[in-house]
This record gives sequence, structure tokens and C-alpha cells, in this order.
Amino acid sequence: MSLAMPSHFSPTNLRALREEAGVTRERLAVELDRSYPSVAGYERGTTAPPTQVLEQIATVLGVSPGDLFVDDGQPMEAVL
Repeated sequence: MSLAMPSHFSPTNLRALREEAGVTRERLAVELDRSYPSVAGYERGTTAPPTQVLEQIATVLGVSPGDLFVDDGQPMEAVL
């Protein structure tokens, strides 16, 4: 029995939403109080931002935190 589709952080969504908002990587790094390499790593998918940082990213970009995630297409099985 499938319950829901699990989600994971999407580097592609982050980059697209950042560009759509007209925010540079440099500005995002300053707003998040993170280094430029950290933000670049989030967009390349080499590191995932912590939950608190995801919330900050969403606020800076004016989006929902859920917009930074994507379904992986695999159903979760019910845990009984």
C-alpha cells in the first residue's frame, strides 16, 4: 500500500528559483550568512542545506520551502 511520494532537496529547483528571483549566488550567500562555496555546493548537489537554511532560502527567494524539493517517483510503503 502506497502512502505518499517521498521528496528530496532539488539543486535544480534552487538554481531556477534563485535565477527567477533575480538573486545572485553572492547575494544569497550574504543573506544566508553562508560562504559562496556553500551556496554553490547546494546548487551543484554536492551538499544539501540544513533545514534551517532551507527555510532561510525560501524566505529570501519568496517561495515555499516545499518548492525546493522534488518527488523522486518512488512510493513509500505503509509502515504497520
